[in-house]
Amino acid sequence: MQSIHEQLSEIKIKNQRVNPQLVKNVVNCAESIAPRRAIPLRVRRLSLAFAAAFAIVLTIALTSFPKATRDLTFANMNYYTIDINPSISVQTDADGKVIKTEGLNEDGQKLLESLDCNQKPIDEAIALILIAAKENGYLDGNNVVVGYFGEGSSQITQEKIEEYTGKGKTVLLAGTKDQYNDFVENGLKPGIELLTIEGEKLGLEEGSFSDIIAAIVLANVPELTATSTPKITAEPTFEDPSFTPAKEPSSEKTPSPSPEKTPSPTPSKTPKPSSSAYISSTISGSSNENGVYLSWSKVTHSQFNGYKVVASKTNSSPSYPNDGYVYYITDSSKTSVTVPPGKLSPDTYYYFSITVLYDNGKASGNSVRLKTPAQSISYEGTSLSGSANQSGVSLSWSKVNSPYASGYKVVMSETDSTPSYPENGYLEWITNLSTTSRSYSCCSSIQAGHTYWFAITVVYSDGTKVTSNAIQLTIPAPTPTQTSTPSATPEPTPTATTEPTAEPTPEPMATPTPEPTAEPTPEPTATPTPDPTQEPTSEPTPTPTGT
Repeated sequence: MQSIHEQLSEIKIKNQRVNPQLVKNVVNCAESIAPRRAIPLRVRRLSLAFAAAFAIVLTIALTSFPKATRDLTFANMNYYTIDINPSISVQTDADGKVIKTEGLNEDGQKLLESLDCNQKPIDEAIALILIAAKENGYLDGNNVVVGYFGEGSSQITQEKIEEYTGKGKTVLLAGTKDQYNDFVENGLKPGIELLTIEGEKLGLEEGSFSDIIAAIVLANVPELTATSTPKITAEPTFEDPSFTPAKEPSSEKTPSPSPEKTPSPTPSKTPKPSSSAYISSTISGSSNENGVYLSWSKVTHSQFNGYKVVASKTNSSPSYPNDGYVYYITDSSKTSVTVPPGKLSPDTYYYFSITVLYDNGKASGNSVRLKTPAQSISYEGTSLSGSANQSGVSLSWSKVNSPYASGYKVVMSETDSTPSYPENGYLEWITNLSTTSRSYSCCSSIQAGHTYWFAITVVYSDGTKVTSNAIQLTIPAPTPTQTSTPSATPEPTPTATTEPTAEPTPEPMATPTPEPTAEPTPEPTATPTPDPTQEPTSEPTPTPTGT
């Protein structure tokens, strides 16, 4: 059997750093609970040694079993997520200070490389992240979703976030830590999933993230009605100074001004809210085999933002955002719409109403109860093909001819071999069913040297989605442009051999100049002159004179 020393050596007790404060606290605790009577010194020392040993064992337990530590500290951790295009997760302690940051995608990882958020308050850390995102161009025209997953309320407000992002482009959503863990374990972005859940609550299963954010912002605007608008306190406004000098305050001053002066401001101040009151719209309609036809009264108002066509199976007075919406119409002159078969559940009664949106409020009108036509829908998908080159990718697919199809969602993923909407989001939303091809260039939506999976999800008016086959495309890296650069460097190297041509040039110039001019000049002039003139003149003269 192993001794206690051997067992402790197996868990490497000598390598553990004992917390001296923990030892001191345990010893003090042992002294405080000990009986207050004379104890032999040996026993007392043994008790204190036992207390110190207990502190050592406790330290070992906390450092040797990380799962227990995680279980203890999990309750004090909170999580924040920031989704723009970069997606980032920030983990904080109970005091709201950052203990960990993590990029949930490639852009998020790159953004965090230059940031140090450790031990900073969460509001300061998020500010640093948003400032860096703005400097890198991520906030240009993009929305921002900030998610909070933890106990209690978030330690940063939406107003604080909007100081860096601007109003109308940011939402702060709250979830639980269990939700966060479930999303992460399934490879999902927690903040985007919260936004999708909010969109479903508002009836926006098919809307883009921008639509959902705009809907959430409008949903948080208080609804103003004619009854709640006029809040006028007329009494302090119409105090007449002529009544103050009265000499008898108890009996004459109180009754005389109040009954006569109080009623007068009420009718004069009431008409003012009517000029800016929010006007509702009256709806009527009918239904047949071609769908549900709805029409409503036109609203003319300087703060008009749009009509929300609302439908509900159970609520007899449906309104936006409580019951979502079927259509959103921003043209005040468009006062009718036909809901085609398949847009809603077939052969079902619905209550329809119009909610009019204004800059700072909304107004709901009456409702009508109509039955959708009983008609079945055949759902067809599409077949996708494509190619890739250094410029990007080209996709083409077969046309869907169903009158109930709402459009195509172009889906892309680097990790999922069977991407689909809404699981993988979408690259583009195409509502023209005649459009059956798209091209995407590098450095915008896709990157050179990367491999992607593509698919087309056909979305139908009743929410049904059919996804095509998936294709894998690899965008080649731009290697040819790099090989042309070294070909220019060998050319200047051989031109440096012109140095030998400079050396022979001075040598032939100096050598031939004196030699050819000195030798040929004396030889030809001396030889021909004396020989031909001297010999023929002397011989013929002495011959005739001798006889």
